[in-house]
Amino acid sequence: MSLNENICPICKKDINLGEAVIICPSCGIPHHANCWDINNGCSTFGCSQQGMAKQSSTEKLTEEKSNEKNVENNASKTKIILISLGILVAAVALHIFSVIIALGLAIGVASNKQSPMEKLVDNCFQELKEIKGDSITPITAAVFKYTNSEGNEEYNVLIVYKKNGFERYGAFDDDGRYMGDGNTYDGTLDSLDTDFVAISDDFMIARMKLALLAYIEDIKDDKYSVNFVSEKEAAQLDECAVLVSVDKIK
Repeated sequence: MSLNENICPICKKDINLGEAVIICPSCGIPHHANCWDINNGCSTFGCSQQGMAKQSSTEKLTEEKSNEKNVENNASKTKIILISLGILVAAVALHIFSVIIALGLAIGVASNKQSPMEKLVDNCFQELKEIKGDSITPITAAVFKYTNSEGNEEYNVLIVYKKNGFERYGAFDDDGRYMGDGNTYDGTLDSLDTDFVAISDDFMIARMKLALLAYIEDIKDDKYSVNFVSEKEAAQLDECAVLVSVDKIK
């Protein structure tokens, strides 16, 4: 049975019930759906729907291509954004790394900087190496401060070092002159050199050695005791001693 006795104007065949049909929205003429697609729209002359199927298909294809292009453009933009973010993150990381390195170097320089007394001991130790050889190793050191008869501050340095497995001493006066090791002094004037300077040197070295020993061993004896203080405190005193670290001495 045909649909309202209608005939498809394209294939000239009946339009039967159950068949896919497209009724032209402009002129109302029914068409087989397949015929409508083949004809690219209505077959009625002058109808506004003539060629509309092709136009719709073209528009659809154009829209699909436009969507694909938009997707590609969006993907490109996303890629550019990600690359830019990556560059930014790398730049920030490099800056942070540079700051860390700079801080590390600054801290290292600050930590290796010698105090005035450490520098004094270091200079004396370098002189001691010239005298005793490079194989010596510093163990500890003390700087003895006193005020001379003219009211001027003077500093003597006593260095305890090791050579060939034995502990030894070396002393320097305020002018950086090597005074010796004081080993010739046994506590009596008879053991001292007849030269006044040598006597003074040996006696001074012996006093420094005994004072350092008393401080290290915590011996309470006014005969040998010297007031050991920090380097900062020493600036306010006329006579004292400072135990100096040898960690920064090479």
